[in-house]
Amino acid sequence: MKKNNNYEIRSVAEQPVVGEGRTISGYAIVWDVESRVLWDFDGDFIEIIERGAVDDALIASSDVKALYNHSDNQLLARSVNGSGTLRLSIDDHGLRFEFDAPNTSLGNDVLELVRRGDLRGCSFAFRTDNENVSYSHRDGVRLRRVKRLLALYDVSVVVEPAYTQTSVDARSWDAPPPREDIVTE
Repeated sequence: MKKNNNYEIRSVAEQPVVGEGRTISGYAIVWDVESRVLWDFDGDFIEIIERGAVDDALIASSDVKALYNHSDNQLLARSVNGSGTLRLSIDDHGLRFEFDAPNTSLGNDVLELVRRGDLRGCSFAFRTDNENVSYSHRDGVRLRRVKRLLALYDVSVVVEPAYTQTSVDARSWDAPPPREDIVTE
């Protein structure tokens, strides 16, 4: 985990689904799942982002960037107050993102690396406060539950994810929608 006084960064991952188009999508946050063991100045902890930690009002009031490895100079898409080239939505699974990879060196590189499966992780940068976080202990490790994000800064395709329960994929616009009769875990 990277942290400064303004925000925290979390990452998530899963094997990508590869398509022919330029659309990159996935889940930057999956509700109610455990992260890998993370670290802060108080030691190790496992984090859980609770269902409802992000809502439409937060998206509608945020400037959220899709970045490569949380680098502001590696911009892929952007949503300002809920509109732009980065599309964000909330469902029962988590916070979903989608954007068309820009026809730039970075966009082409990220798209190719996602298609090949070399980039499998998604991440997010956020801010919360002590009122929206609770702690407990299990087997000597702190469990940190985040009830509400106060700010969402970015969703990023990353090399080193902290969560393993989300997805990033590349597909074409005319790809069929996911089948609801197939359950994957």
